[in-house]
Amino acid sequence: MNPTMAGLAFSLFDRDKDGVIDEHELRRALMQLGDPVDPDVVRAYLGRVDHDRSGVLSRAQFIELLGLPPPDPEVLRAFRALDLDGDGYVQADELAAMFAAVGIEDEAAMRDLVAELDVDGDGRVDLGEFLAHASEA
Repeated sequence: MNPTMAGLAFSLFDRDKDGVIDEHELRRALMQLGDPVDPDVVRAYLGRVDHDRSGVLSRAQFIELLGLPPPDPEVLRAFRALDLDGDGYVQADELAAMFAAVGIEDEAAMRDLVAELDVDGDGRVDLGEFLAHASEA
């Protein structure tokens, strides 16, 4: 999509005209474009381009989003499997519980893994951080 068309799309999807696209507006945009409107997919898209972790997309971030492929369904499934409490984040205790179920008990390693993936330093891995790591692998 050329920059002019992308800018026009941004203007159309910024329903409240506040200069950013929030999660609700992005969900509507994806629905209108024919993409799935699963909340995890919307958060995945947001997480991939919301580099400042503001929770909204600027015009430049929205244009960047338009150039990205959709999230891999297998990666989304993996994230959901690791997010045991369904809160949208993977934390060290969830990883420890998952690995303990298969006989691997090393909580320190799980904390280290979360710290490695946790770009914003909030102590947990959100879907955007998870997808960013999965795309590097």
